[in-house]
Amino acid sequence: MENTINIRAPTAEVEEYYAKLDLQETASKLHVPTNDDDVRKVLRDLNETVELPNEDKYSRRQRLSVILARNAIRNRLETDGDQSIASENSDGSESNNNLNPISKIVPGAPELRQFRQRINDYADGKLKQIQGYEVEQYKQFKLNSTKYMDEKLLSARKVISTLETTELFGSQNIWKRPIAAINISKSENFITVGDYSGQLSLLDLELEPLVDEQNRPIAAQTHAYQACCIELDEADKLIFSGDNKGEILINNYSLEKVSNFVGHTSKITGLQQQIPNILISSSTSAPVNPGQPSTFGTGLGGEIRVWDIQTTKCHFSNHNSSSAINDIKLHESGSLLLTGEDNGAINLIDLRIGKPATSFVSHASGVTSLSWRPESFEFASGGKDNVCLINDIRQPERNLNRIFAHADAISSVSFTDKCLVTAGFDKTIKLWSKDTYRLIKNFPTLSKIICLDARVVEDDLQFVTGRWDKCVDLYMKDTI
Repeated sequence: MENTINIRAPTAEVEEYYAKLDLQETASKLHVPTNDDDVRKVLRDLNETVELPNEDKYSRRQRLSVILARNAIRNRLETDGDQSIASENSDGSESNNNLNPISKIVPGAPELRQFRQRINDYADGKLKQIQGYEVEQYKQFKLNSTKYMDEKLLSARKVISTLETTELFGSQNIWKRPIAAINISKSENFITVGDYSGQLSLLDLELEPLVDEQNRPIAAQTHAYQACCIELDEADKLIFSGDNKGEILINNYSLEKVSNFVGHTSKITGLQQQIPNILISSSTSAPVNPGQPSTFGTGLGGEIRVWDIQTTKCHFSNHNSSSAINDIKLHESGSLLLTGEDNGAINLIDLRIGKPATSFVSHASGVTSLSWRPESFEFASGGKDNVCLINDIRQPERNLNRIFAHADAISSVSFTDKCLVTAGFDKTIKLWSKDTYRLIKNFPTLSKIICLDARVVEDDLQFVTGRWDKCVDLYMKDTI
């Protein structure tokens, strides 16, 4: 959370801000054992859990620091509450309790900062007297803040507990070639699969083929070459798919061809729909004569095109000057587009002006996958350097987090409301906490993961993967 809040911020936000600030200040003044055996002993004496799943000694010491800081805050509140003499002035008269009590307003940052400073000055002996209501309001405010933090911690633990029940639900192997692209519908219960032969197939959430009115499986050889990426228009029930020769098709949910987009001449690496009627596509390289004016870059690196879905005409075609584009992701605002390049660079393009807005501290080698965090300006990226980076577009000069996630190249990353999901060529899928980025669960598989897509349904995580050995796997909460 940023160190500034609105002058009339919601109470919960104010409480969280000051609770965190007070917790940090208190923890920094405490002596916390550095030896792991001593840390365990103190946790045991406090009747706290000695060891949490996937917790290392550094995380354990940090957890103890937070626990000790909370205890210190509670003790301080009780002490402040007992000093009732503060409710009287130095001359023995009662203070005026009608002087704008804090409880009668929704406090903003300036008021609270000044209020908190007066209480601290009184506790340190710098201030000889304060208003009577201030002590009581301070005590209540701190108790509410601590309670709010405890509720947040309990909520996080419930999320982790739910994710730990996620298991492999089923696996399907009916394809002749490896799986190249996969998409799980966010509002309907079906999965779209594209393989290296160019075939598209629709499956239900039992991983059985969907069938048409004649009871025939809904599958079609839509592309002559590998189907590289898939995007759904769930409003108009359309499926967009691109292959490794630059063709982009529009099919309905029966996989009947509706139209196509002509312009790319190399592998399609990304498809993103911009509501209501725009499709954005990327490819590994631009044609020698793009035929459209460029608004960013002048070289023949990866190409981005913006299409009108109804007319299938290209609004403009732009090629990046540095490297092939391996993935694109559109922010939910519809105006910001991330591009991940084969040289490891990540750029942010402002679609309102058609120009790069910023670039980020990025990977040592090619970016393979991008994913925005829901309702946020943060995003995750996976790379050929086996690392998953967490960035915020408001702080492009540094990484928020660097996760050494896999033993081989990362093929896919997916941010959900519950967690971060990563998959790699090391034949593993991993779930990470969306707050601390600690490993929650690891799923070993029999073959390297090529593609992954995830969603949250009724507060439960579901994700589907496509593997090199021609299998599709579905993971969801174990309901047995």
